[in-house]
Amino acid sequence: MNKGTIIAVDFGGTSVKLAKVVGSKIIEKYDPIHTANYHSAAELKAELMKRLREIKDSTVKGVGIGVPGLVKQPQGLVVNLGNVEGWSNIALAEEVSQELGVPCKVDNDANCAALAEARFGAGQNQELMLMVTLGTGVGSGIISHGNIWHGAHGYAGEIGRLQVPSLNSKTQDIDYQILDKICGHSAISKQAISLYQAQGIHDDLDSKSTLPYLAKKAREGDQIALQVWQTMARNLALGLANANALLNPSMIVIGGGVAAAADVFLDELKAHFEKLTWAESLELNIVVAKFGNDAGLIGAAQLLENR
Repeated sequence: MNKGTIIAVDFGGTSVKLAKVVGSKIIEKYDPIHTANYHSAAELKAELMKRLREIKDSTVKGVGIGVPGLVKQPQGLVVNLGNVEGWSNIALAEEVSQELGVPCKVDNDANCAALAEARFGAGQNQELMLMVTLGTGVGSGIISHGNIWHGAHGYAGEIGRLQVPSLNSKTQDIDYQILDKICGHSAISKQAISLYQAQGIHDDLDSKSTLPYLAKKAREGDQIALQVWQTMARNLALGLANANALLNPSMIVIGGGVAAAADVFLDELKAHFEKLTWAESLELNIVVAKFGNDAGLIGAAQLLENR
């Protein structure tokens, strides 16, 4: 599309972020929409449309939206939205385009973040890049030759749904869980609380299970914190090894909020990954994302810039 301003929208766990974007630059950010203030999908969508109308001016050439759920392509149909009850099978791209009179593209939020990294960040000039976003759970996106690879219907790249074995600490049996449940923020905090309680520590566990606290304690050599990060790294390495066997990417980019603690888990992740992967496929690089929380907005805007 012709150069111009794109309104970018990024649905997060608790809020919807809005900004004007040109290329890799965020020109202006707007007050977020707090999803908890709206009791239905219809109310939230109405507020989103209202805000988009207020932001749109003569410079706006389109709208790009990233959502934390499945999006059927090429329609931009939001099949589900994990953080908003009742939001299912909504033709969001079509409705926004009709409301504003400009093109609108909608995609999964991890795909948007991956697109930002592939075009402007850590994953530039890669033939095939896999990005993994570590937040509350595990998201991911596949970028082939600078564009999102959607699969047949738009749902490709969800490595958070991979089944991986894990040891049941109570029964010592092998259980199978999806990667999303054992590598995200929630899983890290849950394991930390369990380990602290096993050591007879019961005070102030909410603050002791936050990512910043656990990262800080790991840097100080705290054994519980080190065990938490080691477990997460090894679980993630198993998922990445499975993804690598299927995709053979040239690069894996690690992003999301958990990536802020990469200095305490990345070496363990790489070491375990190497043990699980045949030597011939180790030409790939595993790197940390360049963009932080703005990746989703930048990538959402890029949805309208096909290459």
